[in-house]
Amino acid sequence: LSLFDDMAKIRIVRDVISHSAAISAISQSFRWQAALHIFSGMVASRIRTDTSPCSAAITSCERSGCWEAALALLSQMASVRVAQDTIAFNATLSACEKG
Repeated sequence: LSLFDDMAKIRIVRDVISHSAAISAISQSFRWQAALHIFSGMVASRIRTDTSPCSAAITSCERSGCWEAALALLSQMASVRVAQDTIAFNATLSACEKG
């Protein structure tokens, strides 16, 4: 995560790939709030997104049993014009099951 933060400090453009990697890494440590923060920052910065960072953020919520956040992210995918894929649906269903 510090490497991701350092990218902005040294003026390296963070794109959908770097955001996806950061969200995926964070989800491994059950830090779903940090994953959502990075995803929200990406959307607020109007960085073109795809299914990868969305699904990674939902998976982060799923791992922590945060079904409300997972459902909100699944819904948000449509508003940022990203197709809801099998990974996103399955992770959301799993979060609901755990919650």
